[in-house]
Amino acid sequence: MRRLPREIKDQLNQLAQHHQASLFMTLLAIFQVLLYRYTDQKDIVVGTPIANRHYKEIEGLIGFFVNTLALRTTFEGNETFIDVLNKVKETTLQAYQHQDVSFEQLVDQLNVTRELNRNPVFQVIFNFQNASKGAPLTLKQIQAEPFYSSYLIAKFDLSLNIHENEETLEVGIEYATDLFEAGTIERMGDHLKKLIKGIIKNPTQDIQTLSFLTKEEKHQLLIEWNDTKTDYPEDKTCLLYTSDAADE
Repeated sequence: MRRLPREIKDQLNQLAQHHQASLFMTLLAIFQVLLYRYTDQKDIVVGTPIANRHYKEIEGLIGFFVNTLALRTTFEGNETFIDVLNKVKETTLQAYQHQDVSFEQLVDQLNVTRELNRNPVFQVIFNFQNASKGAPLTLKQIQAEPFYSSYLIAKFDLSLNIHENEETLEVGIEYATDLFEAGTIERMGDHLKKLIKGIIKNPTQDIQTLSFLTKEEKHQLLIEWNDTKTDYPEDKTCLLYTSDAADE
């Protein structure tokens, strides 16, 4: 679990508002940029849950109406982050208009082949929550209290969970241990934080040039892995043959 301070949260909100987007859209765009930079795949699909309570008639009903949306973003390779954010905003707004279509219907319409070892359409999910944790639930003549549980088995290959509260953004990553090591996920968390800071500093920068490596990783890449100098023993000799000499 990582916490992004109030300063970063406020700056992200300002960036979102300036481009008429939501904090959810902005964080999703950043996450998709990171996935694009990791994989170099120009077609990124990320799933996200939606409450699906946009009808006034069901606002007071008790029940589980959550649906899953598949949000797709294509990358050209020469966009700025603002370009990507605009794409994500347009895709998200269109998805909201069709949130009544169940995910199962979508899978059937796409005629996706079902496989037991993977989820259809997408394998990565983004979950953003801005409801207060532990908020009291008041029901007439019913006493209720929150109950939290965690799954021992990841539902998806990779899940980015961000919870917004008054002071910070809490960031957690759930992953399939068959696919990722703990150290890999730790680095991903560091890269996400570094990428967020870079985008806040210059959102019009080409996404290909946005840096997400830590200082330690840069030093390893530029210094340690390039330290190829070696001392050759002075008491040894070697023969050098030119191509002409070899022909003779």
